Order: sequence, then C-alpha cells, then structure tokens
Amino acid sequence: MAEFIPHAITPITPTVFASALVAGWRTFFGGEAPRQAIVLLMAQSAHETASWKYVHNFNIGNIKAVDGDGYDWTMFRCREKVGGNDVWLDPPNPGTRFRAFRSLTEGAIDHLAFLYGRARYATAWAELKSGDPLKFATALRAAGYYTDPVDVYAGAVTRYAKQFGASLPAELEPHPVDDDTARRVQGLVALSLAALRLREDFGAQDTEQLGRDPDLAGMVADTEPAPPDDEKA
Repeated sequence: MAEFIPHAITPITPTVFASALVAGWRTFFGGEAPRQAIVLLMAQSAHETASWKYVHNFNIGNIKAVDGDGYDWTMFRCREKVGGNDVWLDPPNPGTRFRAFRSLTEGAIDHLAFLYGRARYATAWAELKSGDPLKFATALRAAGYYTDPVDVYAGAVTRYAKQFGASLPAELEPHPVDDDTARRVQGLVALSLAALRLREDFGAQDTEQLGRDPDLAGMVADTEPAPPDDEKA
C-alpha cells in the first residue's frame, strides 16, 4: 500500500548516482547499461537538480504523484507555470505531491521506467542510447519535458556530459542493494511493468482516460521544487 513519506532533501554524489543507475538498468532491463546512456542520464538530472543539491526523497526526475497511482509520496513547496506565469504552490495543494523513495536505487529505477515507458519520450530514449546530448535534449523538449530554450538546456546537458564522461571510471559498478531495498524494488518494477502492459493493451489515450496511468499528462514539465527553507531568499 502506498504511504506518505516525510519530506527530506537527499543530495547525492556523481559516483554513487552512476552506480545506482547501473543497478537500476540491470534490474529493470536485465542487461548491462550503455556507458553513454548513464552519462547522459546523469547530465540531464544534474542540470534539473543543481548537481543533485535539491533532490527530494530520491526523486531524481521530480515526478509527481496522484492519489491511487500506487506510489509512495511526499509533499513540498514548488513552483509551476500557470498561464505563462510563475505560481508557488504549498502543501496540501495536490500540485505539491511528488513520488518519494526510500533509496537512490529505487529512484533511479523509477526514472528509467518513466522515460522508457512513455510513448512521447520514445525519440528521446533512442537518442539517450546514442549518447548525443544535443539530440537527447532536443527530443526531450519536443516531448514537453521542459520549456527552457533548447540551446540553454542542451548546453547545460552537454557540459555536464563532458564532465562526467571524463571523470567517471571506465567501468561502472552497480550500487549494492540490501534485502529491504530489493523487496521494494521488486514492487516498483512490477508497478512500472503493469503500466507498460496497460499501454500495450489499451493504448496511451485509453489508459489516460481510464486514469490508470495518471503521469501520462506531463507530470514533470514546468515544475521547480523549492530549495530548503534555510536557503530561500
């Protein structure tokens, strides 16, 4: 059963995040992760979270949660674009409800499943595996993942990709997973695979109408979580 998890900032380091993505890729896809894909995932996530300084409850993609979606959740202040204007939302507004995880590996698996399982991100997923940061960022923009100018977003992703490509070890080892995390990961993978099967059985439009896959409607676009209280202006 989905549970509320108290809000917490969960900063991470590049090496640990790389290991979590490798473990997540192996768990979800059953194979070894392409190094260039790991580097691009890290680059895009680093840009989204100020180099992981503002990661909330290991939700590396800032993916929202809604009642009944099966995911644990937390709530925190965030900024939305409404009619082109910035609007701050505060709990208990439903717009402040985000998926929450108890470990980085769980958050990494969910992010992989989110990008892989959404039809609108199919081109971005293909470019992710190709390792081209400009094409990857451009495809994300076309799919509605972000609204910044492409040159700004892609430039940041490219810079991070060069940094991580040069600094990470040639061979990336998967992050170790304890028994409790392994059990939660199994449930998370089952939840993600169920959503993918619904898509195959009913199609994206039908599953959205049925409310069985609520994060189809752009659950990450135009959302900026607030920094911790002691860092607000």
